[in-house]
Formats: sequence, structure tokens, C-alpha cells
Amino acid sequence: MDSRTMFVLLWMLLSSTSSGIKLDGNGYVDIVIAISSRVPQDNTLIDKINDMVSEGSLYLYEALDKKVYFKQATILVPPQWNSKDFTKARTESYVKAKIIIDKANPAYGDEPYTNQYGECGAEGQYIHFTPNFIRDTTLIKPYGSKGEHLLLSFNI
Repeated sequence: MDSRTMFVLLWMLLSSTSSGIKLDGNGYVDIVIAISSRVPQDNTLIDKINDMVSEGSLYLYEALDKKVYFKQATILVPPQWNSKDFTKARTESYVKAKIIIDKANPAYGDEPYTNQYGECGAEGQYIHFTPNFIRDTTLIKPYGSKGEHLLLSFNI
């Protein structure tokens, strides 16, 4: 997929007022990645999500001629997870998140997917990743890097 096509598809998702994701200068902000309460606490999962977003931001920056990147993303953890490093959610919620981390859907297993009711190019409800997909480096091989797959998932 060429960078112009990728830009148009990303713009459709990221500029949608219903998504909550906004462009601030050259950086996308208010990206919420929510972890399901069905996922047991795992602080390494948070590190892996951070790595995926950072890598996806770099791919976005390079694909769009160094014009935009992911400036700010929030990882929303379940209320039962405990750590002094976690802060209480303000307005973020699992149901509003555009990227969710949850147990595998029986129809897809650990394969990432976008839940979308409209036609191709229409905004999807959310992108679904499993904890196994995020953590396991062998699962990513068919998809490229995790960051690249995060970026490409916006195009489904």
C-alpha cells in the first residue's frame, strides 16, 4: 500500500469526531488502548504495548514523510490491577477505546482483527489484540512487526 493511500485511510479513522482521537500539531493524541478486566495483571504487557505504539508511531512518521506521529496514547488498565504507577482514569473507558487488549475471540484466536460494521474504509468500532499476540514474538511473523501491524490495522 502506498503512503498516500495509507494517509487517507488513517485520516478517515483518526479525524473522526466520534473516535476521540485528535491531531494536535503533528501528533495524534487521545489514543486509548484499553485492557479488558478478563486479562490478568501483567506489567510486562504494558511495556510491550508501549513498544508497539512507539514502533507504530515511527512507521507512521516515516510513511507520511515525517509529518505526523502518535504523540500521546493512554493505556487503560482494569480497576482490579494494582500498582503505585497507575493513575485513576479520568474520562477514558473500555467501551470508548479504539484499541482493546482482550482474551482471544474463538473465531480469530490470537489473530488481530478490526471490529467493523461498515464498508472498507469506514470507521471501525475497535481494533482487537490479544495479550498473547502482544507478548509472543513468534505470533507476529506473518504480520511484520507489531508496530507496523498496529498501523496497518487502522486501514481495515
